[in-house]
Amino acid sequence: GGPKCETELEVFDFVYDGIKKGAIGVNLGRNVWQNPHPSAMMRALNSVIHDKLKPKQAFDLFETIKKGYA
Repeated sequence: GGPKCETELEVFDFVYDGIKKGAIGVNLGRNVWQNPHPSAMMRALNSVIHDKLKPKQAFDLFETIKKGYA
């Protein structure tokens, strides 16, 4: 399900780009489940897909969630 990304921002860029090009969903595995904060990744990815957040906004949300502030 997609390339192994080095950073969370890279994952959000990949998904954002796909959605902009017409993808109707994503198939991600290791970029979510091997992340130390998979729940935060899922919530931030959801925001890219459904709330149309840009990658940097999703990354900021991810950082907030993983710190326990959201």
